[in-house]
Amino acid sequence: MANKGLTEKHWKALALLDQSKSRKDIADELGFSVSYLEALCIGDTRKGGAVATLFKAEYRKNLAKAKEETDRLIRQNLQTSQKLMAEVFDEIQRTKKSSQCTQTLLRSANRRRTSKTFRSATPRDYSRKN
Repeated sequence: MANKGLTEKHWKALALLDQSKSRKDIADELGFSVSYLEALCIGDTRKGGAVATLFKAEYRKNLAKAKEETDRLIRQNLQTSQKLMAEVFDEIQRTKKSSQCTQTLLRSANRRRTSKTFRSATPRDYSRKN
């Protein structure tokens, strides 16, 4: 898939750009000037020569792939976060219902405990002598 116009240094520059290295670091590593590397990225044939057009085309392909991957990851993270939020809201609803149920049971138990029927049915403490 190598274009005849791009050298090994150009392909290495594209690979390093894919790794999100700074243009200054890439230029220093490959022996390019920063302005030459920038000219390649924008396709400026006056500063980058004829190879700048080819470099720009490959650079754009790489950017498009990176954008697609980023968009895919964003969609995936959005779906994951929505699922987690739904689970949390469901748990809150279950807890709320459980709390309401518990409160109802406690109210009911308190009513029974304070009623005359409940008091008369409670065991008496016969250990004390009155």
